[in-house]
Amino acid sequence: MIGFALVAGAIFITAPTPMTQVGGVNPEKVYADEPGGHVDVEGSPKRDTTQQRNIYGNVDAETTIVEFSDFECPFCSRLHPTLKQLVDESEGSLNWEYRHLPLASHKGARPAAIASECVADLAGNDAFWNYLDEIFANQRSLTPDFLQSQASRLGVDESAYTSCIASSEIADRVEADLQAAIKQGGSGTPYSVIEFADGSTKVVSGALPYQNWVQTLNIN
Repeated sequence: MIGFALVAGAIFITAPTPMTQVGGVNPEKVYADEPGGHVDVEGSPKRDTTQQRNIYGNVDAETTIVEFSDFECPFCSRLHPTLKQLVDESEGSLNWEYRHLPLASHKGARPAAIASECVADLAGNDAFWNYLDEIFANQRSLTPDFLQSQASRLGVDESAYTSCIASSEIADRVEADLQAAIKQGGSGTPYSVIEFADGSTKVVSGALPYQNWVQTLNIN
């Protein structure tokens, strides 16, 4: 069984690979909670499991990676298969929660985030993750027609989709993720927070390669 070492407090990890910066946020100002505390993210899996959403892997896993991501960020695309591999190999001890951090410079990122949340609401969690795979495989094609066609391919009714993407509740959900990331010090994408079973955390900025994640998670 793969295990993860518990960490006494919040630790900051600097990624060796670049990240796409959020305009106006000081990249040196990165916060995490006090030892034993939780990341201040609404609906954090370690705070209240009834509020989990967009989870890949075992919902009861001891360790969670909360990733804040942008659908047009090339480094987010690079990280995506890495996190999927880590969860698939964890034998249920690790899961991954996807949150949104659409950058203002990426005009298609917020519409894609909204569309993905609609797919999750209308077709379920598995469809959401399949939708993400298609988006990251087609980052340069995130037109409204493309987003709608991929949702339809996953079984989403067109009229329901059209109504959903116009919903202020969905837009507010994406904005809440963005503000939560900035509040925690997220200065670019991808920005991830590892939450361990004892409530301690690690902050990871950037697209760490697979082996770096193995070391960061202290996988045996």
